[in-house]
Amino acid sequence: MRRSRKNLAKAMRDGDFVVSVQIDPPKSANASDITNVVRQLKKAGVSLLDVNSSKINSNGHISHDSIHLASNLAELGFDTISHVTLRDSALSGILNQILAAYAWQDMRNFLIITGDPHRMPKNVMPLLNVPKINIIKALGFMSFQLRKALELDVALGAAINQNATKRSYEITRVGRKRKAGADFFMSQPVFSEKQFMRLLAMYDAAFASRPGKRASRPPLMVGIWPLVSQKTIERIRNGRVDGVLIPKDLYAAASAHGEDSKKLSAWGLAHAENLVETIRKSKKAQGVYLVAPSRDPLQLLPLLEELRSNL
Repeated sequence: MRRSRKNLAKAMRDGDFVVSVQIDPPKSANASDITNVVRQLKKAGVSLLDVNSSKINSNGHISHDSIHLASNLAELGFDTISHVTLRDSALSGILNQILAAYAWQDMRNFLIITGDPHRMPKNVMPLLNVPKINIIKALGFMSFQLRKALELDVALGAAINQNATKRSYEITRVGRKRKAGADFFMSQPVFSEKQFMRLLAMYDAAFASRPGKRASRPPLMVGIWPLVSQKTIERIRNGRVDGVLIPKDLYAAASAHGEDSKKLSAWGLAHAENLVETIRKSKKAQGVYLVAPSRDPLQLLPLLEELRSNL
């Protein structure tokens, strides 16, 4: 019998604090590595996987389709949040994929994002012939087609970038995404309590009640990226990861362990655990997603073990 899966927006509204592990789609036809990884995650108690968007990187490497990958992970017994990027596909094609995933694997949770721009040299391949789609209009159209026309019990997520340079514009966009049909939001990773509070301030501003109207504050999942790799820390610090910022004091603290990889890893995982606990106890967010260090989710196993004992 096919497992009935969770609509995460409803689960979070009902009081569940969810913890998801982010998975990056493989770049080869060999699926054995990721199969081994997710089975170890399942043994560690992970039940929810956040499947990162497919993309073509600066070397022209392709990766597995995120919805198709999430569908296969669902078959292994996981709930999933599939990233769906408007950057790469026609909207009609995305809707077809979601319908099939829902019908065959009961997949219900989809994060709808524009997608970071391709960092691709012009000599690698021509620009993809996919028209730019307005994220607000896309959410509205998808919500109508999936929920009103087809009556599917799906949860559509959207992004909030608390590091946006135009703060008021981002707040307005978040409110418009909600009105268009977003059921929950996922933030850019935070690295400190101060960044978390900045995120909450923006989120509260986006859903502040107006005279005669009752604000509806959707569930929020906060990104947590353990700082366990000096190489990754430098990439973020140098602006190589769109929309992600490390505070100066955290950068200094991490760099103090930079020459000792074991100490850095232990410090980074412990700091991430404390941050998750702070977020959970605040009751201001309804979940977190954990970004895998160096694209290796197994580095999260010690953190997941500690979180499982606390949650």
